[in-house]
Amino acid sequence: MIGKRLIHIGIGSTTESAIRYILNNEVEKKGLMTFIDNRAHVNLREARKLSDAPAFTFVRNPWDWYISLYIQECRVHRWQGPFWKWFAQAKSFADTFEWFTNPGIDFVGRYENYANDLSRIFTAIAPDIFTDEMVQSWFPQYFSLNGSLRYPWQECMEQSLRSELFTRELCAIVQERDAKIIKIGNYSFDQYYDFPPHTWRIPEEEKAEHERLWNVK
Repeated sequence: MIGKRLIHIGIGSTTESAIRYILNNEVEKKGLMTFIDNRAHVNLREARKLSDAPAFTFVRNPWDWYISLYIQECRVHRWQGPFWKWFAQAKSFADTFEWFTNPGIDFVGRYENYANDLSRIFTAIAPDIFTDEMVQSWFPQYFSLNGSLRYPWQECMEQSLRSELFTRELCAIVQERDAKIIKIGNYSFDQYYDFPPHTWRIPEEEKAEHERLWNVK
């Protein structure tokens, strides 16, 4: 989303849909800012044609990023093959990040510290509009540990699939080709994030759909 005060560069599977929701419903609709372009996945080169405002984006642990994309591929595009075959043709996170953020992004947040980083970014870009208390109030207390608008059990499931889907060889490939992302977020394959214990359980009403679409038991 592109505005005169800020630009959001939305990279898939990095909370971009949740940030668009916030910018639409908590910022624009409440008259705090207006936006020139509400498209979801515009890169910075295109955005700079409309605005020279500070730009921000988010990254996440790259191993989880690939798993998230793979799940979406199974769910939306009905991918039937194994993970390694999908991974072999997938664009790297580092290349994706470069395509979206070239010639240079101003602020980068971490998916795993979503609420706090979004507050840091917003208050740095527009301190006359945003306060930490305001930004934090957008996140329901239920999701306060990671500030996500998604179901926390999805993040837990993605983390739990790392050792199942990534062989030692595939893990090493990510370590090498996504070194830039790993450095930005200080990430590692063995790095896990805490969620409330009850959120590890998939809601009963969603189990059948989860198993049918995602093919993950």
